[in-house]
Amino acid sequence: MNRKLRFRLKGFFCKAFTNLGCILKTLYILRYLTDPSLRQTVQLQLNKSEYWRKLPRRVFFADQEEFTTGDYEEIMNKASCLSLVSNAILLLEHY
Repeated sequence: MNRKLRFRLKGFFCKAFTNLGCILKTLYILRYLTDPSLRQTVQLQLNKSEYWRKLPRRVFFADQEEFTTGDYEEIMNKASCLSLVSNAILLLEHY
């Protein structure tokens, strides 16, 4: 296969997949607008992710949400502990 043909095929498949993505997105939006249970599921997941994003701030209250030391190793240790505690809370809430 020569170089020009490969380039054209690559462009063709790129356009085809881009158009397919647009079609799938449009179908999803139409389904979202007409299906209340899908909207409810999406909202529930958005609420979970928002809660997950805000949780470490609530856990990390002792130093007012900031690391007071400049030591890299200590900062990484605190960040790891914060992540562990946040994940444990999320796991306990799940069960």
